[in-house]
Amino acid sequence: MRLRRLLLLASIIGSFGWGPMPWSETVGTQSAADPNVPAPAVRLSVRVVPRVAYGGTVYAVVAIRNESAAPIWANTQIVLSGLGSAPSSGDHANLWFEVKYGGATTVAMRCSMPAVPRKFTASDYRILRVGEAIDEDIDLSCFDLSRMGQYTLVAHYRDLQRKSATPPPVVARLNYEIASAPVAFSVMGAIYTSGGQ
Repeated sequence: MRLRRLLLLASIIGSFGWGPMPWSETVGTQSAADPNVPAPAVRLSVRVVPRVAYGGTVYAVVAIRNESAAPIWANTQIVLSGLGSAPSSGDHANLWFEVKYGGATTVAMRCSMPAVPRKFTASDYRILRVGEAIDEDIDLSCFDLSRMGQYTLVAHYRDLQRKSATPPPVVARLNYEIASAPVAFSVMGAIYTSGGQ
């Protein structure tokens, strides 16, 4: 609810001249693992709210949309990696962010993750219908946004779970990496940061 209120407030502010907050997105084009099943066209979008932050918490709103002509098999639980980089096959995460300050300096992720993270289960996987999307609101308090100025964020998604639920026959599985285009946001005040999550 808090994020929804932020989105509404940002839309109102946009009407005063800041303009809309665009989605930044690209379409994954990698090949599917099964050569008999065409690779699905899947779009990973990310939006940072607020786009200009004067304080409080900054969020990344991540969405994965099936833009192919057929259903796909996907992990519907979007979990941020605590490594600050691509997760390994043993990590129970499928999302990571590249955050940079001033377009060049990598921003460190400084949160510690739970010792025993939640594991993905068969119930996390299901068919994503044509045009259907899954999304997740993720706060960026684990990243050091203490310096004022402009930042960029790129989102990456890849499900590396080898023992996931088996997809139905002739349904492509989303098991390759997709990435968004960079999205810019600015910090103009003290941002809430966390030492853990």
